[in-house]
Order: sequence, then structure tokens, then C-alpha cells
Amino acid sequence: MATRSTSALVAMLAFAFAAGCDGDEAASGARRTEWKPCHDTFECTTVNVPVDYSAPGGPTIPIAVIRAPARDPEARLGALVVNPGGPGAPMVDRLVDEYGMLRLAFARVFERYDVVAFDWRGVGRSAPLACVDDAFFDELRAADLTLETPLAAPRLEQLARTLAEGCRASAGDAMLESLHTENAARDLDRIREALGESKLDYLGLSHGTWLGATYATLFPDRVGAFVLDAPVFLPADNLARIESRAKAHDAALDRFFTTCGADPSCAFHGGEGGAAVAQAFDAVLARASRGEILVDGSRSLSSTDAALAITAELRADEPSSLAAGLAKAEAGDGSALHARADAAAGKRADGSYDDGVQGQIAIGALELPFAPGTKMADLRSSLDALRARARSANSASIPWALAVGWPFHRREPAPAISAPSAAPMLVVAATYDPLTPHEDGVRLVGALANGSHLLTYEGGGHVALLHSDCVRGIVTDYFLDPSTPPRRAVCAPD
Repeated sequence: MATRSTSALVAMLAFAFAAGCDGDEAASGARRTEWKPCHDTFECTTVNVPVDYSAPGGPTIPIAVIRAPARDPEARLGALVVNPGGPGAPMVDRLVDEYGMLRLAFARVFERYDVVAFDWRGVGRSAPLACVDDAFFDELRAADLTLETPLAAPRLEQLARTLAEGCRASAGDAMLESLHTENAARDLDRIREALGESKLDYLGLSHGTWLGATYATLFPDRVGAFVLDAPVFLPADNLARIESRAKAHDAALDRFFTTCGADPSCAFHGGEGGAAVAQAFDAVLARASRGEILVDGSRSLSSTDAALAITAELRADEPSSLAAGLAKAEAGDGSALHARADAAAGKRADGSYDDGVQGQIAIGALELPFAPGTKMADLRSSLDALRARARSANSASIPWALAVGWPFHRREPAPAISAPSAAPMLVVAATYDPLTPHEDGVRLVGALANGSHLLTYEGGGHVALLHSDCVRGIVTDYFLDPSTPPRRAVCAPD
């Protein structure tokens, strides 16, 4: 069973996407920076990095970094950098807010390691983008990001242009073209230097696994203890990524349908069988697309918010909460799903949005672009065809819808993931993760080609170590002694 601390950890981390090597100076850690006390028990610094690593003498930006010193300094093993994915989810302030719960969940690791977090360039405290105001995101959520309705395409194209124009005015092309994972990996190596470590110890979750794999590709001799949980393996084709994610989402949904359909206590057609639950689920989504489900008796629950809420419940592996929200929506009350969507979209109680949201959109659009000339109507047609193979095609496309027509592009091709000389890693993949399919873990281990270990969690939720005592135990043991292979290859649900 998930503990109370684990549930808080899920809420904290489920926020809902050797070029650059500087020779001997980088390897020696010559660019160490000054750490200052902050937030009572933490230490903070900023690491200045080039906007463009091919022009190191050009403009620089500050990367915000924070660390919590090891609880047992005499037994300290090193500095563990944590990245929760996103891509680009800000982590500095969250580490302060949630450190106590994190320490309860990973007590032995926190005893032996400094725990380090940073904000990806363009988000949080690291030269954050300021492209649009909060009202823009309310408009975006009211629009149909699922592209299921005919009028959605032109509206989304207009919103995408507004966002791109605002980002260009705020940050400039050079900054926007620099937000990709390779530069984040180079920034991460500068952080390693600031920590005074010869090797990087790293915990990457979700897209943070792709950052870790990219770091290993660029700097294989600097890889220390690496755990990559909820692995991402990005194909060259954006539609292939959407299909892969849609099928993972389908598997998690089918598991919910089956479980709820067999349980008379399930609030959403419990005990009526999986087929009946699936049929009722489709009917709720259809009503949402027609604006027939109200929130607070006035405005309609949008298709976008329904999809965001459902995905958030699946990633947290909270079937009872999902069932309750769907049951209320079926009765015409979309307030529960809307509240879940607020949290997933990063909306605060005061109506403002998390500072990292627009940066994450810009990073995602750069990370996995559509082919030049692709229009929103083209994506809608592709999703219509894909839906025959994956019922979740439309909801799975939400993170990338605004990438259509994005005018900023990386200046270099992404490197193929390969790190045969890097130290073996621990890669953890769940069979019912709604966002990152288990097959991505298999592909990532194969691409790294360095003897990394694959640990399979036979359960649901996004990021297995947040949902399994077995996985947490193996991850903890690995960080304490990475030279010893994991004691098992499979963890069943607790």
C-alpha cells in the first residue's frame, strides 16, 4: 500500500513534457561556485552557462541550484541531483516545500547524499520565460486541445501564434532555440562542477530519464550512480511518440475499466463489467465535448480539462478518485474533474499558473517538433486515423498540440542515445504507466548499450518508485551500493 508520505511525493512530482565538453577545465571542476545558506537549512547558488554552447563567449544565463546537505556528513557518499521531468518542471522551490516528505520516503538515501535540484533553463528561477499572462492559459484550457471538434484547429493555431510571438518578444530566438535537452545536459555538467564532484549521481524521472540518457551520451566518463524511472525514449517522428503514449494510456485505462467493472463498490458502474464501464466512460467524454457537463452550475467542463483530469488520476494511480469524478460528471457535475485539471495544469488557488508552465510548453515544442509545414488540421486528420488503433490518441496529443507551427528550432540535430562506456544504470519501467510505456524502458536500455539493469514494476501510475515499496527499496539499495546488481528484476504491486 502507498504510505502517506508516498502520496505527498506523488502530488509533488506528478506536476499535468561530447558536444559542449570544455576539455580539462570541465573535467577538473575549475568553475566551482560559491554556495550560500538559504531557506534555513539549504544552500543555494547560481551557475552561469552560455545561451549557446557553440559560442561560449556570448550571452549567459543563470541556472538556479539548491542542495540539502547529507543528514550524516561523516557517511556522505556524494551529491544526488534529482530531476522530475516535465520536460522542464521547476524543482528548486519544490525541494524546499516538500523536503520533509521526500526525506521520509528516502530516509537512507538522504542520510548519505546531498540532495540537489535545479531549474531547467527557461523556467522557475533560471531565466524564466514570460510569454503570456494567466488569462492565456484559461483560454487554452477552454479550447479543445484534444482536436476532436472541427473548430478546434483554427482556434489552436491562433493560440499557438500568440504564445510564440509572446515568447519571441520576451526571450528572443537564440534563447528559445537553446531550450533542448542537450543544452540541459551541458548545464547539468556545469552543476556537477559547481558541486565539486568528478562524477554525477542522478535520479531522473519521466523526461528526466531522457536528460540522464543524453548526459550519459555526451559525458559517459562522468556517469556515477544513475536511476532512470518512467523512462522516455523519443522517436524521430512526433506522431510515433503520440501513438506510443496513447497506447500506454489505453493500457492504463483498460486496467481501470476491468478493475472497476469487477468491483461492486466502484463508484462508476462498479460490478457491471469492464465493457459497461468503458461504454459509460466514452459517453462522459462525448458529453464533455458537447459542453453538456457543467462546473459550479455555470461554465462547461472542456474536453481539454476532462482529458487532463483523467490522465492525472491515472498517473497518480488513484482509481477510486477517478471513478468518483466520472460518476459526478455523468450526473452533470464536472467540478471534481475540473479541480483535478486545475492541479494538473499548474493553476494555483489565486487563479495564477505555475511559473514553469509556459517554459515547459516551449521546451516540449522544441524537443519533439512536427515536420515543417504541418498544420493543425493535418494533426487533427492524423489523430482521427490513429484513433482506430488507440482510443486515447486525442488526449495523448495534448502536450504537443502547440508544437504545430512552432517557429523555433534547435540549431543542431539531437544525438543518438548511446553510452557503451558509461557505468551501468538502473532503469525502472512500469507495465501500466499511462505516460511512458514499458517498451520505452526496454528501448532505452538497449540504446545505452552499457549493461544497464531493467527493473519492471507490474503495476500502474507514473514513476514506479512513487507507487511501490519494492521499487523504492531496490532504488535505495542501488544508490547506497551501485556496484551490486539489483536483487530482483520484477516488483509486483505492494
